Amino acid sequence: MFQIGAGSKRRPEAAKPKAPRKPAMVSLAVKLQADQKRKYELLGGDDWLREQIDAAKVEPFASD
Repeated sequence: MFQIGAGSKRRPEAAKPKAPRKPAMVSLAVKLQADQKRKYELLGGDDWLREQIDAAKVEPFASD
């Protein structure tokens, strides 16, 4: 606990730097047939899909 007296003053600690934030994840629901789901899982599932999206070449969206 804290003591009252000449030597009891504590120095405030500096705030610790926060870790950089990761991009927010969102959910996506997709309906597949059973054979499509099996193929999706064999291809790598979520990780495979993210790789495919990241590797896709698309033109920037036009802003309205």
